[in-house]
Amino acid sequence: MIGGRELLAVYCAEDRLDYLCLVRRMRRWVPVRTLEGLPPSQASLPGGARALEEFLGRISPAKRRHLHIGIPRRQVFLRDALLPSMSLEDALEAAMAALPVSCHLPAHDIFADVRLQRLRDKTVQAMVAYAPKKTVEGILSVVAETGHGKSLRGLFPACLGWAAWLRDVCRLQPGAVMCSEEKPSTWIAVDVTGRVHVVPGEDGLGEELGDGMVAAAMEALGVAPERLFSADGRGFPKAPLENTFMAAWPSPQENLASLTAAAAVSGILDFCLDGRAPRVRIVHPAKIVIPWMLILAVTAWGLDAENRHKVKKLQRKIQRLTVETRNLEQQLEPLKKNVEEMQRVQTLLAGAAGFMDQRPKFYAFFNDLAEKAPEGTWVTNVNYGDGQFVLQMVSPESLKTLEALRASPYVKEVQLRGAVNRRQDGKETFHVLIELKK
Repeated sequence: MIGGRELLAVYCAEDRLDYLCLVRRMRRWVPVRTLEGLPPSQASLPGGARALEEFLGRISPAKRRHLHIGIPRRQVFLRDALLPSMSLEDALEAAMAALPVSCHLPAHDIFADVRLQRLRDKTVQAMVAYAPKKTVEGILSVVAETGHGKSLRGLFPACLGWAAWLRDVCRLQPGAVMCSEEKPSTWIAVDVTGRVHVVPGEDGLGEELGDGMVAAAMEALGVAPERLFSADGRGFPKAPLENTFMAAWPSPQENLASLTAAAAVSGILDFCLDGRAPRVRIVHPAKIVIPWMLILAVTAWGLDAENRHKVKKLQRKIQRLTVETRNLEQQLEPLKKNVEEMQRVQTLLAGAAGFMDQRPKFYAFFNDLAEKAPEGTWVTNVNYGDGQFVLQMVSPESLKTLEALRASPYVKEVQLRGAVNRRQDGKETFHVLIELKK
């Protein structure tokens, strides 16, 4: 599976050259608008290494663009092995150890690559692709000379792109596609576990498979007749592209680079026969951790900015309310003084009203006191409150004055407050608390 933002898929054979340039937008691969002045795709151009050199020479290398080249199936040999459940690293070691035995050519004369995929039953499919160096060296030298060596990510049989299409269309069901671009034809099949099979075809196939090797293989894989397709629609229903990831691409019947792109995008069997050592494809933790860290950082920044905005808004509101409160307090200060004055006035009025209510009784009390008190008795000061009198009196005989007060029919209780003092003229001064009867 490619990691760049742009994909240049090429199909290069001796008799034709097709290409298709895709760009990733909204998690989909769609054709670019233009490829440095060239159309986004073309098919059936003159083939061969010279045509490839001329084409790649018109395109400047770019880090964002990955190059995948599809070649005819007959130039590559495929070997398939099913390994038990194990780690992909162990599966790669097992496949590489078996390479000298499984390949019919000397190891120093070939370029080989291995693709591993874990199937639905946890087993591992190890498919080995190898080609004689002299078969692909011409293409590799052209790629290096035109400056696209670092962009090369795949060099494999283009027909393997049908495996990606089958996985997209058949989902969990077995299916097969007949690739008739070359003679004899080749069948690409996917079984119920997701394992990819490359079955050599037979000449003279019509609408029925017959009783040959291909028919036996399809029966063994469990492929139903309604899931048998043909790339060009001859003999079997044409493989539909509608509602697939290839819907916006040129038809593989016209442009074989679409199959190269399909294998590159899916990453199932996109071998790279350029001499590099095979390695296990793993998802680097940074590719998962870093995007999530960026998302969390952006989210935290957004929340922090929002909280800061809310805090500033609340602070401005508090300042405004504080100013308004101070203004209201200043406006209420005169009213508070008025309230206190009103309370004092009400207290005085209440006292005056009480005095006025008790006035007849007061007159009667003082008249009675004037009759009974000793001669020469004076009241020098009178305080009234809460129904009680505090009298400051001067009398020649304080005891008789107190007895006269207690004998008054208007008095409920009499208390002498403080000491009795005698003046120089012989009279006595004293304070008396008097509670009148109600």
